[in-house]
Amino acid sequence: MNEEGKSMIFKLPFLVMILSLFGPVAGLSAQAPAMNDLLIPGPGGQEFVFRPVPLGLGEEERISGLQYTMGDPALGFKAFPTKISLGGAFLGAGSSGQEWVYYLGKHEVTEGQYHAVMNPEKAGAEKLGSRMPMTGLSFYEVQAFLDRLNQWMFENALDHLPALNNTPGFMRLPTEAEWEFAARGGLAVSADVFAATHPYSDDLAAYEWFAGPKSSHNQVRPTGQLKPNPLGLHDMLGNVAEMTNTLYQLEYYQGRSGGLTARGGYFLTAEKDISAALRVEEPLYIGDKKQGLKPNRKPTLGLRLAIGAPIMTDRSEIAALEDAWEDYLESARRAESPAGLSTAPVGIRTDVKAEDARGHLANVKARLEAGGLPAAFIDPLNQDLGRLEASLAGIDVIRKQAETDSARSWVRGGVFAAHQYMREEAKRPRLEEIIKINEMRAGKTAKDKDMLKQLYARQSDLRGNLADTLTAYHGALVQMGSLDRATVAESLNRYRDDLASRKAPDDILTALTVLTRHYDLLTKDRVLNREILIRDLNAVTLSEKE
Repeated sequence: MNEEGKSMIFKLPFLVMILSLFGPVAGLSAQAPAMNDLLIPGPGGQEFVFRPVPLGLGEEERISGLQYTMGDPALGFKAFPTKISLGGAFLGAGSSGQEWVYYLGKHEVTEGQYHAVMNPEKAGAEKLGSRMPMTGLSFYEVQAFLDRLNQWMFENALDHLPALNNTPGFMRLPTEAEWEFAARGGLAVSADVFAATHPYSDDLAAYEWFAGPKSSHNQVRPTGQLKPNPLGLHDMLGNVAEMTNTLYQLEYYQGRSGGLTARGGYFLTAEKDISAALRVEEPLYIGDKKQGLKPNRKPTLGLRLAIGAPIMTDRSEIAALEDAWEDYLESARRAESPAGLSTAPVGIRTDVKAEDARGHLANVKARLEAGGLPAAFIDPLNQDLGRLEASLAGIDVIRKQAETDSARSWVRGGVFAAHQYMREEAKRPRLEEIIKINEMRAGKTAKDKDMLKQLYARQSDLRGNLADTLTAYHGALVQMGSLDRATVAESLNRYRDDLASRKAPDDILTALTVLTRHYDLLTKDRVLNREILIRDLNAVTLSEKE
């Protein structure tokens, strides 16, 4: 251990004693640990708490990643929907064995944590005990903080760090993809909630700090005071914007690289603008030629830690990666990963691959014909190549028929889910009215109390039915979006003609119209907005009642 580390350790008991006179020290388990919290001790009695973010990828999936769509079309070109692939850093216990996870800080880094690492002797008791998020740092000052924290961890808390094989992890900023996946709720939420603006169905002010008297009162707030998001992470949106380890690019991972990417908004961000997709470029330096340049430090910009690990940790891991590589090259995950095909329907991706195969066959034929080989050798080989071409054509026919059948099934399923949602939603206003009447006379008799209890149970069931039906409807649309557009359009038109010929009820035709509208939005924006789905379905339901 170096002299600086020894000096810090000898002073820790004295510092903790002084700080105890001023109240609890930030990081000293200010909140009771939640299940699966990873607690890592830090200097000065501080504690760094992390949450695992599981990806649902088994141990053998060490190369492939979980694919999800970043961005939101409502934010325009700054956050245009882009499909990316996200991998984990460590193996953790999953629902069916070991699975890949990464770790993200449960809270934003506090002033107390920062000063305990960087200058415990000069900071004073108030700063060392502060749970306010640390702001006003440049990107390079953050890197200096991370380096010093890692050095302290390696000397004093090595056994507390997660490890891949025998290689311990290290503190870093999260990548932009890691940050957004966690901000959306990860695998802890359904697909429709994940695709929403944020993962909260009730009052946003209960979870995040944003501008105005309803929330932050336009002031930065201490960390961890509000409810956590579905993954157990506090203050992911609002309060202070958070640096990521990713340089800003318009299309997330391709094109020009600029300054650092900050995510989540802050305490002056309007409630309507709070979004898991909100992203801003922060220059590393600010100024110009006339005024000069200086590092970019902002009182609205803070940070959250992630724990990373090397990929090629040792020879056994390198060998495992090499063994898995060939299978990965042939996998669907690999086929879907290029940016140009990241959000294309399955039919288009398949057509591209089939066309590539035909091109390779044509090249082989051309080379055979130009090679001057004997006919006795070329003719049988050409016959084999012809059979291969015919097989490819046959596969195309089978695939297109399967895609047509699939499109028809998902169209019918989507109409059924939309109609079911509309029927359930039509019950809600009347039920709420009855509950309100019964609440006014509740308590008069035991019968009244029992009736109110039954009504609350019906209300809970209704909400559950609406949520399940919306998830099914969203899933049908997602599946339709994965198919060839022309095939889906033909299925929509045929189903409409079929309903008309059978003189189906108007509400079924209305459900088909809403489904068609939402499918058109999906093909345009490439993502589904849960709020729009609910708004449109509710509007149709209300108009029917009227």
